Amino acid sequence: MAQVDSTVDVAIVLAIDASSSVDAQEYLLQMGGVAYAISDPSVQAVIAAGRNRAIALTVVTWSGARDQTVLLPWTRIDSAPAAKRVADSLLAAPRIYTIGGTAIGAALSYALLLFDQLPWATPRKVIDVSGDGRNNHPPLIRSLRPEVERRGVTINGLPVTNNDSGLARYYRDVVISGFGAFIVPTYSFETFPEAFRVKLMREIRGDPMVSLLP
Repeated sequence: MAQVDSTVDVAIVLAIDASSSVDAQEYLLQMGGVAYAISDPSVQAVIAAGRNRAIALTVVTWSGARDQTVLLPWTRIDSAPAAKRVADSLLAAPRIYTIGGTAIGAALSYALLLFDQLPWATPRKVIDVSGDGRNNHPPLIRSLRPEVERRGVTINGLPVTNNDSGLARYYRDVVISGFGAFIVPTYSFETFPEAFRVKLMREIRGDPMVSLLP
């Protein structure tokens, strides 16, 4: 249950692809990119400019239909030291996944439930999903739309398009949903860190912009 006397500007679930299509180096680039963004001064400045000067963050890795792992439980980030602790924790966390499957629908369903555990009140709830493939397990992503709308959640996407030139459009047409939803595509995992930093800043600010396409 949220603490009524403690509010964050936005609560974000980071859902990171750890399926078998992502090799060890690519996974480290994702995690390093998330850690880099969270501790970056430009991101810290955006957090500090918010009404409550704080965000809530939880990080989940996902692969197959039954494979979701919370690497970071809900954590309040309201200072540079808090951001550094989160970054260090993510860089030290082990990778857990199973071979086969890109279950985006199951990952989103799991992420929605995490908002039930959010210990702070917030005016905005966001799921930030990144990956390099299309959903190939039930549930269908479209079947989650009613629950996403009921909960007032926005789903944004960061597709890594190096193996699928149509993935950005797939994320735009199928994956993202909710008020102000957008994508920030990137061509490779090498460019993931900067793309993620830009995306995170936009999510914290709550910019009402049109989706970005390649």
